[in-house]
Amino acid sequence: MNTLQHALLYYRAQQELVCEVLAKSSWVAPAHKHAKEGTDIVALALAAFMRYAAGTDASGEPLELVDPLTDALRPIAATRAFVETIFGAEVAGWEAFVSNVFEHADRSHRSTVRGIVRAEKEECEARLKELCKTDELLTSRSEKAAAATSSAEAPASAN
Repeated sequence: MNTLQHALLYYRAQQELVCEVLAKSSWVAPAHKHAKEGTDIVALALAAFMRYAAGTDASGEPLELVDPLTDALRPIAATRAFVETIFGAEVAGWEAFVSNVFEHADRSHRSTVRGIVRAEKEECEARLKELCKTDELLTSRSEKAAAATSSAEAPASAN
């Protein structure tokens, strides 16, 4: 395998990871209302806002809610009505999304939102490394040797 082929395989592995990350982070209506995929990042953001609206941080310290809907949001901060107020009745009826929001809300009570986001980022980075290792395992010794030879010859032929 030459250097170009190796670079293309690595690029494909990165593209696959980007597609997975985008599937988690894009906000488009899921394929059906029971689909959880594609809602992770929005669910996490809404759970973080829910936590903020509740008026306390992870350590129980009070937070000042500066929002025109403060009086409406604070009493319903940990309920489905909160999701309905933010996104409307249709989205509040998407069980998979709502359960995802409350899973993240539960996590935010055990950790900080920053910690949750960091864990998500580390998971994506680990997945990228896994994809690269898989690519390396699929590359035969002869292809690796050919890639090393062609990359060693490339500077010599450029002169």
